[in-house]
Amino acid sequence: MDALEYFVSAGCKRIVCATYAPKHGAFYTLRASGFVHQAKEHGIDCEILGLNLEPQMSHATRFRAAAQIADEICALRPRLDGLFVANELGGYLHEQLTRKGVRPMKDFVMVAGDRDFAPQHLEPPPVLVTVHGFELGRLAVDLLLWRLSNLSVPRVTKLLASSLEPPAQVGGGG
Repeated sequence: MDALEYFVSAGCKRIVCATYAPKHGAFYTLRASGFVHQAKEHGIDCEILGLNLEPQMSHATRFRAAAQIADEICALRPRLDGLFVANELGGYLHEQLTRKGVRPMKDFVMVAGDRDFAPQHLEPPPVLVTVHGFELGRLAVDLLLWRLSNLSVPRVTKLLASSLEPPAQVGGGG
């Protein structure tokens, strides 16, 4: 299941996607744009917040960026029922929204886009996306080294899919 399928299964009709300005690097912007396109193909109202933000390279700037996006989310009318964070601001945004009295995973569904940056203390925990950053980096190096030693062989493409990690269910039946 991908992030959009998760939102669809949760019945979301209005989703916000949080990201950075395109000059931060194409990855997050492309992820956000692809998500918005896919949402609109499914008839879901979806918009991107944060495209005016500068690159966020420290904890302090990520904290301020998350505060700005949280303010924009709180001002939205009608309210969102889904939040997709296309970058590593998931934990920061969760905290900022909570400080403003908004409860991610209670007031709306939240999918944090980079599991490596989501702290364990988020309550309730958002759905996390595993993007396999280490594995992708390793694969890129391996393919580059292989390619340099096999220049005459046709190019090869390998795809790694991200996966969702829904929050653990509290309690149990039985």
